[in-house]
Amino acid sequence: FREGHHVASEIVTHARRNGMGPLDFPYAEAQRIYADAVAGTDAPADLPLTQEQFRQALDPAAIVAARATSGGPQPQEMTRMIGTARARLDDHAGWIAARRGHVAAALDRLDADFDGLTRD
Repeated sequence: FREGHHVASEIVTHARRNGMGPLDFPYAEAQRIYADAVAGTDAPADLPLTQEQFRQALDPAAIVAARATSGGPQPQEMTRMIGTARARLDDHAGWIAARRGHVAAALDRLDADFDGLTRD
């Protein structure tokens, strides 16, 4: 974990310093940074990701798709959460409508009672 975090930190630092986005980062540069970062450790000497795996690890769409967790950004979970939120809003709208009806009925009774008092 420590080596992996160090490598990721070095890659991000290099990318920021050189104005690179995730999809623009050269695989060869990642290999060089990895080799430098793990030198003298028991980690494998070569970057343990193929170029395709490295690209997928940096692809925002692939990152979102891989995060299959509750509350995550994947489309299916977003659809579920939006549906839940809409159902809550519908429940709240129903409650508001019921309360407004209750208040309107109370006002009607109050007006009727007041009218009855003023006619006498």
